[in-house]
Amino acid sequence: MNNNVYLLQDLLNDMAVDALLLKSKTIKNWLGVLNGSGCSIILSRKYQGLLVDQRYFAEAKEKEHELKIELLASQSEEAFYVKLYELSEKYNWKCLGVESESTLASTYLKLSKQFKNVVLLDKELTILRAIKTSEEIKKIRKAINVTDEIFKEVSSQIREGMTEYEISALVQYKSICRGAQKMSFDTICGIGERTAYPHCRPTSRALKRGEHVMIDFGIQIDNYQSDMTRICFLGEPNTKILEIYNIVQSAQNAGISSIKAGVDSEEVDRCARSVILRAGYGEYFGHGLGHGIGIDNSTELPLLRPGKHFILKEGMVMSCEPGIYIPGVGGVRIENDVAVINGVGVSLNKTTTDPIILGV
Repeated sequence: MNNNVYLLQDLLNDMAVDALLLKSKTIKNWLGVLNGSGCSIILSRKYQGLLVDQRYFAEAKEKEHELKIELLASQSEEAFYVKLYELSEKYNWKCLGVESESTLASTYLKLSKQFKNVVLLDKELTILRAIKTSEEIKKIRKAINVTDEIFKEVSSQIREGMTEYEISALVQYKSICRGAQKMSFDTICGIGERTAYPHCRPTSRALKRGEHVMIDFGIQIDNYQSDMTRICFLGEPNTKILEIYNIVQSAQNAGISSIKAGVDSEEVDRCARSVILRAGYGEYFGHGLGHGIGIDNSTELPLLRPGKHFILKEGMVMSCEPGIYIPGVGGVRIENDVAVINGVGVSLNKTTTDPIILGV
């Protein structure tokens, strides 16, 4: 049985529920099951099932070897509830746990009529995913290694006159060629003064000599994701940008060095942020230092930012991405993915964090 199923069964006891109804793509990917809209996972102490409609039945039979496959009478919502209620009667489920992120108010109300109690699960599931197994870290490493290779290919092809659109498209094309299931998120790409926007979306802005490019992207392979940001200079670097680059690099080094088992996540942010503050650029670093890396870029823990307190533990994986963004001038962000291995933070990226100068 998938070890993650056992973790969820332990959660049944912790939350005092009889069964879990899981519908989000995040959890389906974490369990390695089909993640189509017509697929729902039901777990209890005695029952582990995958409810599917006819669209997914053949594929489920081919791929699923641990969960019991239940074919719904149709792809209608009513057919799903009929099967769920049938199972609840058979196994005497009175209290049902559901994901808050994927449960509509109307769904909650309908379930509340059948079950004595419906419990919304929020951070409980995210916390469960925060500590990665060695196998999960191996998959994350694979995604990161491929990301390094993609960046090497893309950076070697960047030329004067290329637009942010073209560079972003090249990143996506190379990612698909390298076997990515999809991008972890929409690729961030900015040139020159537009790098002052932390989440810069690509435009037709073209690259000129003496300018820099910020590329922030990640890929998903085997359901696990990467996330990396690098700066490329085309020709001799701008003096001001190079100055803030060196500060950001020092801040990242301080952050990675402070990542250790037992350390509060806010303390890691403080260590990196203090480097930028001392250099006089504190007002230009307006986001948290990092976030968890794993199945879903937007929901993973821990969070490394002011006001958030997560005690770092063995097996946690997170980004470390300090930045300085000066309106009208430009910005710099350097991002690595870091795992807590043998009690200390280990950067998983192989791409250099030193200035990358192209076309010289």
